Amino acid sequence: MIEPRRFTHRRRVAALAILPALAIALPACGAVDKIKDEVNNAVGDAASGVVLTQVRDELKQAGVDLKSGPDCKDTAGGSGDKSINIVCTGETKDGEQVRGNFKASIDGTNCAGSISLKVGDKDVIPAQTLNPCRGG
Repeated sequence: MIEPRRFTHRRRVAALAILPALAIALPACGAVDKIKDEVNNAVGDAASGVVLTQVRDELKQAGVDLKSGPDCKDTAGGSGDKSINIVCTGETKDGEQVRGNFKASIDGTNCAGSISLKVGDKDVIPAQTLNPCRGG
């Protein structure tokens, strides 16, 4: 009967020895999640700049004269979100609305996704693939 008690006591001691390590590790997991969120936000911000350049270039090639914009913003978000949803808006001198959209999932340094651009009802860029995280 003494042997099972020793075994149980040893298990309790081992479990108690692990608790301080868990107390240190668990908050660190939250820090890792926060770092991941910050990296994803930085990727979204960087991708917004690349998408804005692409949208400007496409509008210029199509001969579209802008009154305002385009302004591009990553509208995805939230803690743990691994997606990018960049919306670009603007207005032509003729009063037509300019709307671009880029959607992708973030996977490390890869965020290939689909981009489209419309002026009014006309497609300036039919849906095509773009990877702004790797420069296009």
